Amino acid sequence: MIYDSLDHLRDYLPLMPQLETVLSILNQADFADKMIGRYETNNPAVRFNIDEYETVLSPKDFEFHRKYADVQIVLQGQEIHHIAPRDDIACVQDFDEEKDIAFFDSLPMAEYVLEKGYFCIYFPNEPHRSQLAVDDRDQVKKVVFKIRIN
Repeated sequence: MIYDSLDHLRDYLPLMPQLETVLSILNQADFADKMIGRYETNNPAVRFNIDEYETVLSPKDFEFHRKYADVQIVLQGQEIHHIAPRDDIACVQDFDEEKDIAFFDSLPMAEYVLEKGYFCIYFPNEPHRSQLAVDDRDQVKKVVFKIRIN
């Protein structure tokens, strides 16, 4: 898991070369005008989703992926993210291979606030949850880049 300023996203290119596609889209796209939905890129290993929602006061389940890393960037608003121990996914039975996702309950081991100007990366098998209200409910617009990890 990585949490950092968007100003430093380029620093992670040696670790994840697919971030070049993310950087290119961030430099070219006006996300304020983009509709909610799923978007393909010219890189078959990278796609992205744009979503808008109101943060919640009660935590949802954790999720994890096996094939894709998430690069999450809040465009508007702020939200709390939780991470959980990797060991907690060992007992998860209901993994959806087609959607590359499973949900489960766990206790958080750390939390942080994601807001405009920052990003986080969750690698495969890293349990995470988001959409939690910071102080009060907030309208959030977020882009999540899904990066295929071989």
